[in-house]
Amino acid sequence: KEDFQAMATKKQRIKRGAQAGGSAPGVELDELDELAAGYIDLEGFNVQMLYDKLQDQTHLVAEQLTQQKHDVREFYDKVTRETVTLRTIVDKNNAAGASSEQLKRADKRRRDIDRELRRRKELGTALSAILERQHVLAHETGERRETFYSAFAAAMEQLREDIAAAFKDSSSEEGTA
Repeated sequence: KEDFQAMATKKQRIKRGAQAGGSAPGVELDELDELAAGYIDLEGFNVQMLYDKLQDQTHLVAEQLTQQKHDVREFYDKVTRETVTLRTIVDKNNAAGASSEQLKRADKRRRDIDRELRRRKELGTALSAILERQHVLAHETGERRETFYSAFAAAMEQLREDIAAAFKDSSSEEGTA
């Protein structure tokens, strides 16, 4: 495994050889591009540049945090002002209160609503009883109807047999006469 310094040195040697007109033994120009892919040329890079970049980023982040802190403070102040305004309006309305006429109307309305609820509950209870009775009667009527149809069917069968027998008797009397 090679370190970055060794790879950069190798790259520089290959580059110099390619620029001089010769090529490094066993290395083509296409291979040079593949070798360079994914690596950063570190020539001219030093620790001072690193610290300068870090300091610039630190200042940028600090400015953004300060701006966000300022924005949040403004939002908090706005919400606080609106809350105080709403509280004042609510307190003012509560202090004014409702007139005795409004209170009487509200009380009457509440009583009317309670009365209507009781009436509807009583109707619902009565209707439930009626529906239950209708269900029982329908069931009983269904059983009676089945009994009637069975008896009717039996009577019709008996009548058919009697007619057939009477027809047979009349045919046999005609044949003997």
